[in-house]
Order: sequence, then structure tokens, then C-alpha cells
Amino acid sequence: MITIPKPLNQNRMKNLFLLPTNPNDETGGGIWVKKTRDWCNIYITSNENLKEGDWVVTPTNDKIQWAKVFRPDGKKIILTTDQDLIADGVQAIDDEFLEWFVENPSCEEVQVDKFISGRYFVTNPMIQQEEPKCTCSKGKGIDFDEMGLAYCVSCQKEIN
Repeated sequence: MITIPKPLNQNRMKNLFLLPTNPNDETGGGIWVKKTRDWCNIYITSNENLKEGDWVVTPTNDKIQWAKVFRPDGKKIILTTDQDLIADGVQAIDDEFLEWFVENPSCEEVQVDKFISGRYFVTNPMIQQEEPKCTCSKGKGIDFDEMGLAYCVSCQKEIN
């Protein structure tokens, strides 16, 4: 089991999504997110043109398969930890990136390149550079709410 210490802020992510598994327990696979107490999968997306059979993450963070009849808006899922999508042909995220991600959970975006063979690889994770800080005089530190937003432990104000 891989445990991520705090949830990612999905509102700020660009192509990296952390979404709850279904069912939301260890049988759904995925990664345990301690703060939200959820089992989650990682989805890395691209802006590639969609075709029938592609999986997408929609603007409402749903995971849907694109078809001729049903064409949801969203970004194409190209890499994932979701075993159901992997079985359906989506490329698995490699263990090296997962190990790095557990140590760097503030990652918001990754650069993905594509080999001529069609396989993808992560080349440049973008890490949130600064930990949010509160300016209150108590300064006991920060924590994250269920939505992944930072707040001051002392004064309870949201921190940008």
C-alpha cells in the first residue's frame, strides 16, 4: 500500500488528477490518501484529440469512456494507476514515478513525452515550489481540508 500524506488540490492541477476508486476500499486498488481517508487512483491526461474508446477525465472529475454516441468534454487519460483502465489499454504509470510522487505530493503537473512506439513517459514533474504560509502571530502551521485547500491551524483562515 502506498500512502500519500495530504490530498492534492484538484482545483489547481493541470494534467494530474487524484480521484477516488470505486469501490472506495482496498479492493478498488489505488493509493491510500491518509488525510481524506480515501483510496484513489492517479490519472495523467493530455490534450490529444479524442477517439472512440479513449478514456477521459471530465471537468467535473468524472472518468468516462468516449464513444461515437456519447462524447463527453474532458482530457484524454494517457497514464494511470487504475487497473480497470490499464486492462482496457491505458498505459500504467511506472513504479519510479509513483515512488517519486509519494515523496512529492504537491506535484501539480507533469510533462509527458511520447516515444515513436506510442508509449508515454513522464519527463518533467512540476512541483509546487513554496509551502503556503499564514501571517498570523500564532504560526502553529498549516493543514489541508477535505478539498485539498490549505488553512492555518491557529486562525483557521484559508491560505492561498
